Amino acid sequence: MSQANLFAYLVGLLAFEAQQRGSLPGQVNRLAREMWHAAAGTVWSPQPKVNLPLPELGALGVEHLCALVGKQVSATAAAMLTAYCRDYPVTIGAPSVPVSAGHGPPATQEPLYRELLIETTTRLQVLKDKPEETVESTLRALWQAAAGVPMSAERASTIALPALDAAAVAGLRELLAQRFTGVPLAHLTGRQRFMDMELEVGRAALVPRKETELLGSAALAVLRQMADTQATLRVIDVGTGAGNLAFALATHEPKARVYASDLSTEAVELARRNGAQLGLGQRVEFRQGDFLAPFAGGDFDQNVDLLVCNPPYISSGKVGALPAEIIGHEPSLAFDGGPFGVRLLQRLLAEAPQYLRSGGWLAFEVGLGQGPAIMGRLGRNPAYADLSAVEDATGAIRVVLARV
Repeated sequence: MSQANLFAYLVGLLAFEAQQRGSLPGQVNRLAREMWHAAAGTVWSPQPKVNLPLPELGALGVEHLCALVGKQVSATAAAMLTAYCRDYPVTIGAPSVPVSAGHGPPATQEPLYRELLIETTTRLQVLKDKPEETVESTLRALWQAAAGVPMSAERASTIALPALDAAAVAGLRELLAQRFTGVPLAHLTGRQRFMDMELEVGRAALVPRKETELLGSAALAVLRQMADTQATLRVIDVGTGAGNLAFALATHEPKARVYASDLSTEAVELARRNGAQLGLGQRVEFRQGDFLAPFAGGDFDQNVDLLVCNPPYISSGKVGALPAEIIGHEPSLAFDGGPFGVRLLQRLLAEAPQYLRSGGWLAFEVGLGQGPAIMGRLGRNPAYADLSAVEDATGAIRVVLARV
């Protein structure tokens, strides 16, 4: 688990607690940053440091953070944060598995590995929103794919590399050549990791990004607190893509029954395959249709505990400037948000109250720079209360939480 995921989970816990405290919008984020800095042994003030990166927490810092939550918030929230950190240990910095760590290729193929590593270092271009794709993890993932064992870049970094025969070596060189031309790594391996799950991915849906784990972590924190007092939880994931958010919530909260939708028939088929592979077909149901239309008819009205959404939020005018790796290989429906990038966000804010029960939660991802305006819009909407924002490591709002 990254430090950013931990901070998102913390904000989700505090957002739920704010419901009991009657906190004003913005207080959750201030408290989260104050406690984080206190746990790190640094000083934080609202101005001008609000947009500075969060300091990293070591093991003692994480323990201190859990203790602070217990003192300043509640014992229940502290216990949940402690359990989360125990189940998903926090990493400090970017994990790296060098060849000498016992995960390298057979000794006879070390020269080949080093040759290809040098070539990959020279030719590979990695997008900023895919931090898990380093030079080494890319080579390792494609090596495994050439061997007939498809896996994500993250998983490939933890498993020894098999020997490759001549045909597999030729296949590896071809995979690398495709990657250097901009074909997404996940499309070549057919796999992507998201919140500790290996998922099948492809051209039918956007490749799940690390930044969306912030939404998953914050939503999970809210969901787990509701689970303390409810036997079952009804969740909607709209615009599900490969199903990553739906599966993350269902996997990490057993009481959740998740209903997910997508406009793309191909994306729904992909998500259903993932559900079968993960063994979650009985707890995650997929529907094809436009936005929330698959849930119309009355059965879901005011009967949903949590609604999550990672909508397209890139303005149409900026789509052409996106890297070729995105616009040339991933579906435009997944990232084109209309003239101002907020077309579906506006629909989400307008339509969600029809489905959420009183006290239910809306959680969604926003694009860079959109957070303050969206928070302002929600603050003026009488249907919503207890607004909170999850900031990434740089201080930019990337996730918004609101209670109906």
